[in-house]
Amino acid sequence: MEAALSLTSGADRVITGPTGDSACWYENDELLVSVKVGGPEGGPPLDKVPAFLMARSRSQEPATWELSAGLYRDLCSLDTYLVIVESRDGDLVTANFDVGDDW
Repeated sequence: MEAALSLTSGADRVITGPTGDSACWYENDELLVSVKVGGPEGGPPLDKVPAFLMARSRSQEPATWELSAGLYRDLCSLDTYLVIVESRDGDLVTANFDVGDDW
């Protein structure tokens, strides 16, 4: 994520919970990024670690939607992550896999 957003320094704040979950924040004059990562969920079909990422632009260039679109594109291009994008209201915007009809 640091490379995708061109962040040059480590997280401003990191909080680690007792179950292995953690949260961190990055911020500067141009953007605010927060990442919440749950504890590992091993087992088939995938070994996975659930994460929630929120990125907000603090300027007109790039706008928040442009920042989000670029981040989605970069994460999907790695062909490593299952990525879901939701609106502020929790509606599905897009995903790089089939989420089915029960969304």
